[in-house]
Amino acid sequence: MLNQTIGDCLTWRGNLTPERPAATYETAGYTWRQMDEISDYLAVWFLHRGIKKGSHVGIWGVNSLSWLVHFFALEKIGAIPVLLNICYQQAELQDVLAYADVEILCRGIRCKKRDYAAVVDHLDYSKLPKLREIIEMEVPQQSPWLQNEDVLKLSDEDQALLQKARALVTPQDVACIMFTSGTTARAKGVMLTHVNLINNALAHSSAMHWTEQDKLCVCVPMFHCFGITASVLAAMHCGAALQLVKYYSSHEVLRTIEKYRCTVLSGVPSMFLALLHNKDFENHDLSSLKSGIIAGSAVSAADYHFICEKLDIDKLQPAYGQTESSPCIAMAQWEDDISHKAGSVGRAIPNVELCIWDNQKNIPITEPRRSGEIRARGYNIMKGYYKLPEVTAQTITEDGWLRTGDMGYLDEDGYLFITDRIKEIIIRGGENISPAEVEQCIATLDEVQEVHVIGLPVEVMQEQVVACIHCKPEAKLSPEVVRQYAGERLADYKVPQEVVFMDEFPLTGSGKVDRHALKAAAQRLVIQQKNGR
Repeated sequence: MLNQTIGDCLTWRGNLTPERPAATYETAGYTWRQMDEISDYLAVWFLHRGIKKGSHVGIWGVNSLSWLVHFFALEKIGAIPVLLNICYQQAELQDVLAYADVEILCRGIRCKKRDYAAVVDHLDYSKLPKLREIIEMEVPQQSPWLQNEDVLKLSDEDQALLQKARALVTPQDVACIMFTSGTTARAKGVMLTHVNLINNALAHSSAMHWTEQDKLCVCVPMFHCFGITASVLAAMHCGAALQLVKYYSSHEVLRTIEKYRCTVLSGVPSMFLALLHNKDFENHDLSSLKSGIIAGSAVSAADYHFICEKLDIDKLQPAYGQTESSPCIAMAQWEDDISHKAGSVGRAIPNVELCIWDNQKNIPITEPRRSGEIRARGYNIMKGYYKLPEVTAQTITEDGWLRTGDMGYLDEDGYLFITDRIKEIIIRGGENISPAEVEQCIATLDEVQEVHVIGLPVEVMQEQVVACIHCKPEAKLSPEVVRQYAGERLADYKVPQEVVFMDEFPLTGSGKVDRHALKAAAQRLVIQQKNGR
């Protein structure tokens, strides 16, 4: 267990391997020494603008070198980076800036077709009384280190100012605020400390056996806990290099891995599946890949085997966690074989406890392979939700257990198996239906590329089961065939009442399926189908 701040760890790395590459976008990049020195310079620049320990500073931009420098600079002086989803629309950004009491907003230029300047210009500043300045992260005149390294020579006075500010920062302080990816309720700001993040990142890099010779293809967004902990800070621990991808695109990821010979690729299952189904997949040389982490949502055993086989990786390690746990709770063991990893997400990482809880009886479940709510306790559990003490108390028990809201069980060897998410269970006529179970059944149809099962409200029966399917190219499938196939394999009440076909699924900024948007789209399709009958 480390009792250090993120800033101290960066300086340690900069001194240990000063000339090793830290982060690169395309061919431009910084060594670890440069990353440490440039963030020192920017930290002083922030201090002169009145940003200090405890200041809330939003970072809104795609993965970039400038994003990283701003993040590290704020960490060094104890300011709290508020990490913002790159896909926010104006109303979402406005709501989060107000809720998180953001004083300064550091913004990028754009994300795909979204012009950040246009979005910011239309904010209602009368509802943002604490927001006092917008800083453009990618503008050279405000980011002089992008052009001329000579500006990094700090005066003795500035050096003293920086050291005084750094001395006030403790490992127990809040290091950043990240937001949960909940799709039905307002996003909650998760407060994570330096201890949370530094030690969870160390658990990642140690479990993955990464070294200075590794190069991580960073296509998960850095505003997400997966990106910060399992990529940025994990690389800082082991001295690996970060090869940045602005935002996820299967074409860009394939090109980046091949061109820059990346050895590590981590992401959510949908990211890996999109790579494999890219029409140019076979035209890229991905032989440099050696390992990676697959996490963020459930992956079927069939899909896991398929991904490992196509990428020729046997060290693609499943992991489990959530933002509230920094994020990792459990991870596959390095020595586990592929067949074991195909079903489990591994065992609890060091210094973290796992428990399966019977919520009806309010007691822990001690016998193996009996499902209940997954709970975790340890150094990695968040400090709490920002300004939401009641919700925090509902999520973390008095004796420190995080209620994950996920269902699962432990086997005889302590391996964790995820069975479902409590709030996603479909209740039809009093029967509880696991979407994952229905998805796994339908996914075995040859024509199906990806399937998500949801519940939509109906009278009397409470909910109806709806299967949303994306078919393989040129494949043909009818709702009747799907229902017949499922009916032959599942109890009647589990068979989808409605089947809709989609060309693509709506995604959140972190690459997960946006279930709120999916339900809205499916509802429209169901109505259209009924009107056409």
